[in-house]
This record gives sequence, structure tokens and C-alpha cells, in this order.
Amino acid sequence: WLDPRVFEFERFDASTSTKMDADVPLHPEELLQADESTEGKKLRVKNQVHVGGLGTSESSRLVQDVVRELCDNDSLCIGEQEIFDRLFGLASWFLSLDGNARTLLVDCLCSNFSVLTASIATLLTASKNANLNSDLHNSLHAHKNALKLYVFFLEWIFCDAEKESKALCTTSASSGRTKGKNTKAVAGWDWDFHREKVVRPIAAAVDLDLKVLFIPNYKPDEDILQLFCRLTFTALGSVQAIKSRELKQHLCSLIGATALKYGQMEGMSNGLVDLLNKHEHVPLVISEVVADASRRYDDSRLAETVLRSVGNVDPAEYKAQQQADAAGVRNVAAFIGDIAGRLPHVVANCMASLMPHLGGEAYALRSALVTAMGRLISGAFSDVAGAASTSVQQAKLKSKQALLDALVERARDVSSYTRSRVLQTWAQLAEERAIPLSHWLLVTEVGIGRLEDKSANVRKAALQLLESLLQFNPFSPELSVDTFKPSLDEYSGKLEAVAPKEDMDMCLPEDDDDAIKVIKAKEIAAEKGREEQQNAKDSANQAVRDAGLEGGIESLRVLVASLSAAVKFSELLSGAIPYLEQLLASSTASDSTESMALIILMKQFNVDNSESAVLKILPLIFSRDPAIKDAVVASTCVLWLSADARTSAQQLSLLPMCTTLGELTSLEEIICELVRRKQFGADIIRSLWAIASSENDASPLEQRGALLVLSMSAKSEKKVLAGKLDVLLHVGFSEAAKEDPVLTKASCSLLRALAPKAGAPHVHFPLKSDHAAFSHLAQLLTASPLQEAGWYAVAEEAIATIYALHPHPETLVEAVLHRMAAYSCVETKDGYADASSLSRLLFVLGQSSIQQLVYVEGLTKAVRSSCMAQEQNGQCDIVDPRDDEEEDIGAQIGLGGNVAQDMELDALKEKLEAQMVSGENLLGKYASIAEWVCLQLSREAASRPQWTSSSSLRSSAVLALSKLMIIHQSFCEKNLQLLFTIMQRTEWINVKCNVVVALGDLAFRYPNLLEPWTYHMYVPLKDPHVTVRKHALMVLTHLILNDMMKVKGYISDIAECLEDDDQRIVALTKLFFHELAQRGHSPIYNLLPDILSRLSANTALSQASFQKIMKYLLGFITKDKQVESIVEKICTRFSCCEDTRRARDLAFCLSQLSISEKGLKILSEAVKSYTPWLGDEEVWSKFQVAFQKAKKWTKPEVRASIEEFEEKLAAIHVEQQGYKKTEDAAASTSSGSKGDQGRTYTEVENRQPGVVNGAELTPPPQDKCTPHSPGSQAYNSSNAEKQIESTTSDSRARFPLQEQSQFAK
Repeated sequence: WLDPRVFEFERFDASTSTKMDADVPLHPEELLQADESTEGKKLRVKNQVHVGGLGTSESSRLVQDVVRELCDNDSLCIGEQEIFDRLFGLASWFLSLDGNARTLLVDCLCSNFSVLTASIATLLTASKNANLNSDLHNSLHAHKNALKLYVFFLEWIFCDAEKESKALCTTSASSGRTKGKNTKAVAGWDWDFHREKVVRPIAAAVDLDLKVLFIPNYKPDEDILQLFCRLTFTALGSVQAIKSRELKQHLCSLIGATALKYGQMEGMSNGLVDLLNKHEHVPLVISEVVADASRRYDDSRLAETVLRSVGNVDPAEYKAQQQADAAGVRNVAAFIGDIAGRLPHVVANCMASLMPHLGGEAYALRSALVTAMGRLISGAFSDVAGAASTSVQQAKLKSKQALLDALVERARDVSSYTRSRVLQTWAQLAEERAIPLSHWLLVTEVGIGRLEDKSANVRKAALQLLESLLQFNPFSPELSVDTFKPSLDEYSGKLEAVAPKEDMDMCLPEDDDDAIKVIKAKEIAAEKGREEQQNAKDSANQAVRDAGLEGGIESLRVLVASLSAAVKFSELLSGAIPYLEQLLASSTASDSTESMALIILMKQFNVDNSESAVLKILPLIFSRDPAIKDAVVASTCVLWLSADARTSAQQLSLLPMCTTLGELTSLEEIICELVRRKQFGADIIRSLWAIASSENDASPLEQRGALLVLSMSAKSEKKVLAGKLDVLLHVGFSEAAKEDPVLTKASCSLLRALAPKAGAPHVHFPLKSDHAAFSHLAQLLTASPLQEAGWYAVAEEAIATIYALHPHPETLVEAVLHRMAAYSCVETKDGYADASSLSRLLFVLGQSSIQQLVYVEGLTKAVRSSCMAQEQNGQCDIVDPRDDEEEDIGAQIGLGGNVAQDMELDALKEKLEAQMVSGENLLGKYASIAEWVCLQLSREAASRPQWTSSSSLRSSAVLALSKLMIIHQSFCEKNLQLLFTIMQRTEWINVKCNVVVALGDLAFRYPNLLEPWTYHMYVPLKDPHVTVRKHALMVLTHLILNDMMKVKGYISDIAECLEDDDQRIVALTKLFFHELAQRGHSPIYNLLPDILSRLSANTALSQASFQKIMKYLLGFITKDKQVESIVEKICTRFSCCEDTRRARDLAFCLSQLSISEKGLKILSEAVKSYTPWLGDEEVWSKFQVAFQKAKKWTKPEVRASIEEFEEKLAAIHVEQQGYKKTEDAAASTSSGSKGDQGRTYTEVENRQPGVVNGAELTPPPQDKCTPHSPGSQAYNSSNAEKQIESTTSDSRARFPLQEQSQFAK
């Protein structure tokens, strides 16, 4: 048959094709089966061509000949037997053809099919205007056969090519290539290009009215409709296929015509539902094609059938899919949510079958239904007033009301995803203005309530909902209560004067158009049905019109109700601000950023109390999260930099004057960040200078704020002060300005911006030592007219400015101190020096000492930098170069550089620090004054009561002594005892707090020197004053977490702070233990035994407080090995218990642990240690709790052993109770003669740590551990011994573990 003559065909005669019908089964193999009954009636394959056995050239030649015959003859020639046989062979072996042959065959079939489609269209047009004769009948039959054959071959090729493409995509994904990329394994063949070409003529044919072709049924045969369906499902199942917009349009035609025009509804809908359950990419595509089919044919049956099919599924099946993480339920959910937006009226008709799933356990489906409900409210029920009749309006209104109520109820769904989706749906409705006014307040309350949700996603959605409600509110752009309150009072009074007595809430508008209000008015009138009431109503309406209000009494009621809703809405938003302030400090970034956005929006709408909330945003600039930091900067720009330069400058100048110290520091960091980001323009700086110099008649308040903002910005950009030094001296240091502490301090801070960079090798001071600025600064310190309350802050800034700008600051400071000392040491009339002057002297002395120390450190750093630079250039000659040996040693041990040089610099620095506080040097000559005043404070009867009664002098003296102690270790060691004595004896809170903070600084600088005084540093934790306790806790937290203080046994004092009366201290304590637990080597686990001993021995601590503390601390013990070790130690301590209180404490700790199998073995082996205490009911109840917790996490076989062990311990418990009753009876009998000999449970003497006396350290006594067994006579009975031995041996058999405990008992 390979002879060339085989490929020569006769001209096709259409009349011959009418003799047989073309049969197009779903399975092509059926055409190979011979059937004698259909011989000569149906087209079958007679001579199958085995293309798979041909070579590439032979198969290509066969394709070319077939294509030539198809192109040369009429498009109906496909029904000729020989061509059909060869096409069947080529389609069977299509995947074995080369790329060119494939392309040629597909192009030929598609072009011929297009010609056939045009011919069919012409024939169908002609058939409408002619009688159905035999010739026309034969022509229709021939075209029908040709149509079926083209669809058959193209669908066959499409399915095979799609399978090959899918296999190649899978291979590409498994080999590490991009998933979904079609690797062109066959040269010259691109299926992505030909896919749409194959579907196009089929879709064009389907658009024709093919019913005439299929006479006498006037309906396409079932076999060709099934081919249409299979082609559609194959294309939808391909990820690559649905990426083509043209292909999706063709699929819409296929689906719509097959299902709606040709009645293949059931097969099409079942196939689409099957696709939904299998492929994750099809939900949105199916929604699109189904909606297009509904619009094209104005028939929603297909969409309704698919919706009812997914709605009739048992909710339990969706639950199983959800638990198995199957794609089906997610796809159905996505489809429902999308189709509700495309066809809301269709989904509304099908809600009866979907609503049962709202109570199902598949949260994805519940979330989709929530989305659908929102789209129905905004889509299907948005035109309630436009309904055809009143009954329809009422039905739609009831349905809408039911959906609104269900949506409100779903806000309490068990799934956080659904709750979040509910809030998002409400936000979308608010943006579309589809929320009725009757539900506006209810939705606002729902959003505010969800701010405390445990899920971060829900909280984020709630914040976004409140933003939408605020932005699209129907009331006013001004939401302050004062905006609506006067109008509400006015119109409420008018309404009370003219309105009949009836329910005021009936007229709340629904925002569904005036028709709804008319309906409600008619219903109310029908219910009353009395002519007198109607007459009264008419009279009231006339009175309203006479008062100048149009619309009558109903409009007045609506107005009053709207104003009431506006006031309530404003109050709700104002009440939500405390929740927003809490969310600002949340550890979740989205909580902070979204809360910021909402607070900024509230400020723009002038919501009450929003100004104070805005200031709470400023400290978040110190957050470690870049997103939060960026949000703070963006919020600042929106609030204060969004207007023109002059307005922005005025707003910024007023901002620092209403902030606290912490908020002012935060604002400074924000301004610096804005300057670094180039968002603080030069025009704003010029406007601020204009305000500071009073060019625009600025108020003193604005002038102060402008200088403060300029000083903040100057810390990041020195150019702020360029050319403005004379203006600053004139504005900030004038006689009038010197009486303003804020203005003077801001001027000093702005002047300090001229300081050179600290530690630079070559320092250039911009001002000479005789500059006028230094005389102004010295005058602020010595002869300032400022009151005492404002002078100290100005003096601190002035001293810092002197040390930053003066080339030799020590000379100027020495002169200042000499002048102040001369004035302070002059005795008054009563024989004492002025306390205020002495306080100022000591303050300058202490502040100068710190600045001098920083100055020396800066000089040392500058020398090091200079030497390093010279060493790199080979010019360093400060140190003797002959010291080569030390350099070699330093290089060998990895120090690098010149070791001798560093040693000399360190020695020089040490010498300078020692000289600063000794002899007649700068500070040493005045240090004795601070020591003497502090000595008066330490005495119970001071020789100068006038000094000790001055609060400022007390603080200045303690601070000065503390700062002088920072300078050198010898001076610190000399006065350390004095400082602790002051802390112990003083009754002044501010002095105690200053000493506590100072001791923390000293411990950080001299840890070895403060180590013997560790116990005394924990004493302030028990101070009666909250402020002292808080400062002590913060200082100890800082020292311990920075490894500057060893965590000793006194850590139990910090643990007791968990039960402090002040919640701030409790929160700080929890934060301390949380941070401590994050450190390595399990510090809380190591400290726990000592904490347990000390807390249990503290009789002043109640048992309830002990249990709360230990429950919190034991929560940090999570590792099994740590739990096992704690169990072992607790069992050991049972034998050391001397009273019932300690045994109960140990049993409680045991009940808080999640004991493992090995821990149970340890517990069973140590049964002798706690047997004597099992007679106590509380101890035994704690053991029962421990057993119940152990049963939850153990295997079933181990659980049985635990129950058996518990039963034996229960028997011991009963026996011990009997012994206790016997002993109690014996004790009561012999109480008169033997006294306490019959007592079983002895009491432990309450031992208190030694009293602190001066500088002498008295460590607390160690706990004694003396084995003690109450009721020795009863305990030594043979029955108890046998019971204990039996329990121990049985427990070893029940808990067979491979290793023994590694911890010492």
C-alpha cells in the first residue's frame, strides 16, 4: 500500500457521502470494530493506516498527500472512505509525527473546517427560504457528517496534544526548570500557538444554529455534544490554555451554546463541578465563562445549576476536605465569592441551598459565603426602592435585613479567617456606601469589639474597617461631639414640641430611597388606624411647616435620628482610642502601623481625644521594626508637613510645647530622621527662623517651639545654623530671653550644634575662647534670673555647650565654680549659707565632673586616632621607638598597634581621673562640700537642718557625690558606704531614687567594687514607696541583663515583685524574666531551686502569692530533661520539710509540671521521701493534679501504669490519714503532761536576714535541711514499710528506663 498510486484519489462526490452517517464516538477505537448491522450505513475504518510503523519522511509524505487532497477538493471530502481512513491513522499516531507534519495537518483541518462553517451558514440561510427537498436534505446530511468528522478529529488531536503538553510541563518542573513552562520537545511544533487555532473554528460552528442540520430531531446528536463538552473540560483543565483571552472567549461560546442552546445542561454542569474539585486554577475561570454564558443567552440556568450542585453537597464532606487540606472546598469557596460579584441576582436565588453551609465546619466556605452576602447586599438588593410592587419591596427588604443580621452575627465566628473576612466585607460595603444608617453604629461597635481579638489578622481587618467607616461616614467631615450636640438639642426640642407621642426610633432612615420611608409610614398608619391620630399628625406637620421646616414631622424625626446617630458614632470612635493606644505597643507590626493610620485619620476628622493619641505615636520612632519606624515618619509628614512651608512651620513650633519629656525626645529623633531623609526642606527651616526671630509677630510659645525644632534639626544638619549665629545670640540670650527657661535651653542646644565631631584627630573649634557666647553661658550659671525650677535644666544644657564649644572648657568652668563658691559660702543672718545657692553650686559641680570625664575620654580617643593615622604613615613618634620587644609581644598575642603607646595613654588617663577629684584641682577642692552635705543627710540628727530640709539641695548633693564617684575608683570606694547609708536611712523618696540610679551607674562602671554590696542593692525592692521599688527593679534589670551583676540567691526578691500592688512593677518583672529566659544556658531553670527555697521559707508571703509566682516561673520550664531534674529535686526536698506549708508548696510545684515517663519513674523511686506528707489533703490533691496532667500526654500503655501507681499512692494516703488521726488523739490525751511531745508537725522558727548596719554586709542565713518524718512511731510500722517497698519495686517494673538520673540528690 506504499505504492504512490495508492495516494491518488478520485474527485469527491457529495452525493456518495449521503449514503452513510458519520459516527463520532467518545472512544475512537469503536470505529475499528466491524458491525454487520451498520455495514454501508455508518462510516467505519476499513483500511487502517499504521503510521507508527512509517519513517519520518514517509509519514510526512502521507500528511502532505492527505492535505493536498483536502485542499484540492471540497471540504465535504473528509467523509470519503479513503481520506477518512488515512486521517484516522494520522490522528491515531499524531504524537509520533514530526513538528512540520503536525503543523501542516492541523492548519489544513482548521482551514477546511472554517470553510465548512461558512458553507453551513450559507446553507442554513438558504434552507429557511426553501422547501426541504431531497437535494437540500442530502446537502444538509453531507454537511452534518463533515461537521461531525472535523469536530471528531480536531477534538482528538486537541486532547492528545494537551496530554503531551502536560507531561512535558511536569517533566520541566521535576527537572528544576520553571514550573508550567512548555518545553518544546518536538522541533517546529508549538502547541501554545496552535491551541487557540483548533478551538476557534469549533466555537464558530457552535455559534451557528445547528439544529436544522440534525433533522428530523432538530437537535445536535448526543455524540457531538459530548465531544464539545470533553473539549471544553480538557481546555479548562490546562493552566496554559486559560492564560489566552481569545481561548477563554471561545470556551464561553462552547459552554453557553452546549448547555443552554443545545440542552447539554446536566453534562456541562457536572463536568464544571468536577473541575472545581480537582484544579485550583479553574474557579475564577469557570465563574467568568458561566457569567458570560448567562449574559450572552440571557439565561442563568447553568449558573444556578452549578451553584445548587455545590450547595447540595453534605457539609460534612466539605469538612473532611478542609481537614485533609483538599483543593475542592477552597475552589468552591473561590467560585462562590467570585460569581456573587458577577451574578448577584442569580446567587440570591440560590442562597437557600448555600446558607446551610454557613453553619458548617469548613471555614473557607463560610468565608466565601460571607463575601457573597456582602456582594448581594451591594448588588442584588441595592435597588430595593426600584422594585415593581410593594410586596416585592418588602420581600427584598426582609431578605436584605436577614443578610445584614447574619453578617453581623458572623463577626463572632470561631475561625479567625472568617471573622477577618466579615470585617473586610463590612469595609467594602462602607466604601460602596451600602451600609444602612440603622446598621452603621452596630457595625462600628463590631469593629471596635474586634480590636481585642486574639488574631492579628482580625485586629488588622477591624482597624481597616474603622478607617473605612470614618472615611465614608454619612455624617460630616467634622466628627467632634460638639459639632452635632447643639443642633441635636435644638431640633430635639422642636420635635418634642410638635410631635405626637409615639416611638422615636421608628423613623431611623434605611438609605434605600424615599420609597422605603413611604412604605414604613403607611405601615405605621395602618397599625394605628385611628382618624384622631392622623388628624393630630396633620396638625403637627402643619406646625413644622409653619416653623420653616419642609417635609413635615417625618423629616424632622429623620433629622433628629440622624443627629443622634452622628453623636453616637463620634462617641464610639472617641471611646476606641484607649484600645488603639494599647495596640500601638503591640509586638505585631501590623497592629502598630494600622493603629497609627487610624489615629491619624481620627485627627484629620477631629475626633475627640485624638490629639493625645497622636502624641502616643511619637515614641514608636525607636522601634526596631523598620516598617513601624517608616510609618511614624510618614504619619509625621501627613500631620505636620503636608501643608505649605509657613503653615507646617507654625504647626511644628506649637508641637513641642504640648509634649512630655519622653515625647519631646521622640520628636527630636523624628526630626533628625526627616532631615536625614531630605524630607525636612530648607523652606521649612527658613520659616522656623522667621518665627524664632519674631519676624511674623509670632507668639512667645511659637518662638520657643521654633527654636526647639531648629535645635533638633541641627543635630543632624549643622547647616541649619549657617549665618544665623548673631540672630541666635540676639534672640536666645537677650535679657528678656534669659527669664524664659525653655527659650534659653533651646538656644543653648541650638548653639551646641556648632560643636566639632567628638574623637576626631584634628579638632577645629568654631568659636574662640573670648567669644560673646561663652560670657552669656557663664552668666546663665552664675547670675541667672531664672527661678530654681527652670534653672537646673538650663544649667545642664549650658555646661554641655561649654564643653562642646570651648577650646579649654576647664578654665571657664573653674572660674564659674570659684564665683559660685564665693557666693554660696557667705553665711546668712541665721549663720547658715543659702541652701539655694549651695544647691546650684553642687549641681554645677556634679554636672561639670561628668562633662570633664567625657572631655578627657574624648581627648584620649582623639590622641589614639591621631597616633593610628600617624602610625599608618610611619610618622608616629610619641612613644619611645626603642620599645620593640613589647610591640612584638603585642603583635604575637594579636593586639596589634603600639602596645606601649596604649599603655601610656591608659596610665595618663588614669592619672588625670585621679587628679580631678583630689587635692586642689578643678573638682577636688569642691568635692569635700558634697561629701559634707551628704554626711548630714546620713545622720538622724543633722547639724544643719536648714540644708537637709531643702529638697533641691538634697538632690543636688547626692547627685554631685554620685557623679564625682563615677570619675575615679578610689573616690568611689571611699564614699560607697556613705551612699548606702543614705539609701538606708533617708525618708525622702527622690533621694532614694537618685541613690538607686547612681548605684546602678557605679555598678556598671565598677562591677567588682560593688559586688560585695549586692544584697543591699536588692533592699529597695521592698521599699514602701512604689517609685523607689520601680527604680530599683529597673536598675537591677539593666545590670543583670547586661551581665554587670551576677544573679545570686537574692533573685527571689525580684520574683516577689510579681505580686506587687502596682501593675507597672508586675509588668516590668514579667518583662525581666521573659528577657532572662531568652538567654542561653537556661538561667531560670538554674535559679529555680534557690527561688523555691527562699519563697517557701518566707512566712510573710502568702500561700496564694507563692503559688502565683511559682506558676509563672515554672511556665518557663519546657524541656523534658529540665522537668525531670526539677521533679528529682522536689522529691529530695520533701525529706527536708519541717512543716506542712513547705510540703504543700513542693506539691504545688510538682502539679505545675508536665511530667514525662522518666519523670514518673523518678517520682515512683522517691516515694519514701514524700510518703509522710500524703496524709495531708492539699498535698494529695496536688499529686492527683500531677497524675491527671501526665495521663494527657503519655501513651495508653503508660497511662495504665500511672493509674495503678496512683491507686497505690491513694492507699498510702488513706493509711497516713489514719495515722494522723491516731496521733492527734494521742496528742490531745497527753497534752497536759507531755506538752509538745505528741506533736507530729513541728513549726519552723521564722528566721529573718541580719539587719543592715552601715556598710557591714550581713548575708541571709542558709536554709537548713534536716530529714524529718512526722509521726515517727506510726511511720515505722511494718505495714507502712511494706506498702512503700511494694510501691517502689512495682514502679521500677512499670517504668523501665535505660538510664539513671544524672542529677545529684
